[in-house]
Amino acid sequence: MDFADYLSTNFQTIAKSPRPWKNTAESLKFAADLLHSKLIELDTRVQLNEKGDLLSEAWSVSSIFMMLAGLSLENLIKGILISQDPSIVNGGKFNWGRKPHGLVSLFKQANVLVSSDEKMFLKRLEEFVAWVGRYPLPLATTPLFNRQDRNVPIVGLPDDSNTFNNLYNRLITMF
Repeated sequence: MDFADYLSTNFQTIAKSPRPWKNTAESLKFAADLLHSKLIELDTRVQLNEKGDLLSEAWSVSSIFMMLAGLSLENLIKGILISQDPSIVNGGKFNWGRKPHGLVSLFKQANVLVSSDEKMFLKRLEEFVAWVGRYPLPLATTPLFNRQDRNVPIVGLPDDSNTFNNLYNRLITMF
């Protein structure tokens, strides 16, 4: 039996287990943490007035860090949702609701309370997962002009790593 056959045969069983979601979240966090170390190094080089396009490099690393942080939290919250309600997996597919990658709505669906600062962070992560961490521009102008909250900056901020780690650590205890 090849891997595709195995997944097809065992999809419901695997999908209803929170453990694979946690494992994937851990892998994504590991990669995000590596990039965060690079951001610290770049910040030090900027402080030392090193030559080069360090700000552009920092933006590149920061946008991928944010995307990975968002994907890591998304995997954790989805694992929690599955543990709360295995019927999310039905008929060989997942039913995450209207916004399958909307972190704010997924946290709300899982009854995980967040502060206003954490909510703002989650909104920004949604943008990085959707396009900022993946493409130079959104695939159309619509995401730029129809954003739910235009006051949410689409940049990485200095305290993002702490906010990410705090949310991650809070969610990981729910497994």
